[in-house]
Amino acid sequence: MVKDEVTGLVWEVKEARDRKPNFSNPHDADNYYYWADSNFSTNGGDSGAVGLHPNTEDLLKELNDSNWGGRSDWRLPTVKELLYLVNRDRTSPAIDTDYFPNTIDYTLERFYLSSTSYYHYSIPASKYWCVEFSKGDSILFDKNVSSWVRVVSGAATENCFIDNGDGTVTDLGSGLMWQAEAVTTYDCGDPLEYCETLTLAGYNDWRLPDINELVSMYNYPSKGCRYSSGCYPCVEDNLFGVYASSTLAVEPLPSYLDGICFSCPPTWYLEINEPGGLDGKVSYGYSGYCVRAVRTAGVGEIPIDGPDICVTPDSLDFGNVSVSGIVDLSLTISNCGDEDLVLGDIEIGYDAESSFRIISTCARKVITSGDHCVMNIRFQPASEGVKTATLYIESNDPDGTPQTGASVRQWHNHFALLLCRHGS
Repeated sequence: MVKDEVTGLVWEVKEARDRKPNFSNPHDADNYYYWADSNFSTNGGDSGAVGLHPNTEDLLKELNDSNWGGRSDWRLPTVKELLYLVNRDRTSPAIDTDYFPNTIDYTLERFYLSSTSYYHYSIPASKYWCVEFSKGDSILFDKNVSSWVRVVSGAATENCFIDNGDGTVTDLGSGLMWQAEAVTTYDCGDPLEYCETLTLAGYNDWRLPDINELVSMYNYPSKGCRYSSGCYPCVEDNLFGVYASSTLAVEPLPSYLDGICFSCPPTWYLEINEPGGLDGKVSYGYSGYCVRAVRTAGVGEIPIDGPDICVTPDSLDFGNVSVSGIVDLSLTISNCGDEDLVLGDIEIGYDAESSFRIISTCARKVITSGDHCVMNIRFQPASEGVKTATLYIESNDPDGTPQTGASVRQWHNHFALLLCRHGS
């Protein structure tokens, strides 16, 4: 195992790379697994190859049941977490081999899979993102196609965006401030020069983001929401296409592309809802006509004072569920403020009491600045008909509306559980 001192994540180190799988050793580098997740709240609506073996759900159960490494929270990494492992200064493998030996990079048939399902208007959630470590691209695979696995332990990080109202958006998680409205190279010319000479919202220290910064602001399980996933509502992007980064590619492009040079030398880029393309794909080439400048927000520039409750998503839709059927979904309560968020009671208000139930709660917990808590809601309709409910969260966020009564308590009912429809 190896620990990332920046993120706090603990990663599996693979063993015994010899091109021969050995499933008696779950850490064998050559083992391949089918993508499987039977949890509806995390599988993107498609459980994958649950009936095929070996699969990732069985692997995670084995590691967590055995308390491998003294940990029981092993999971598949998100595609962002895998992309952050890529070392863009080298290839074959494009990873630091001092910490991650035995990384496979020699095949185009399998790559390292992530937990991130793919959403697109033309592609179902039967695909997932994976990363190849020959160069560091992200690629889509069908969930019934097996791939290599590197598990990780620790909580996944989330974005927490706020619109500053001055043409900028700040990610409270990373401390990065983004230009809200992207531009094209047809309008701005050279991306590097444009960003470095930009004056916006009174700041003149803008720069062209590197590829990891671009990846950090993108919401992969987007369902139409391009760059937001944490505490604030979806911020729709104004410009779709290939976004340029400042990260140079080490590997040259094929010779037949030498004469096609729009931004030389080749750089890494991120596709955001490219029509007919792969929404969220990371690759490199002579392209990148969309530009969004970034800067690092200084001390005191993040406009949050005191505890600030943020709930994601802002609604849950359980879909069509048959009578007595069960669907569990999760939501995240985050503290986007700079002081401790103290949660009190958390209750569901509704008419049909048997329909909705809190399975795991964050009630009476203290969430420190930048941290979060995940809770699960169960929908089990006892009768047919549309059923809705509202989740009430008691907290010390000063923006809440006090309840009447002897004790003043702050309640937040902005989380409307738009919940659900009966099935047949």
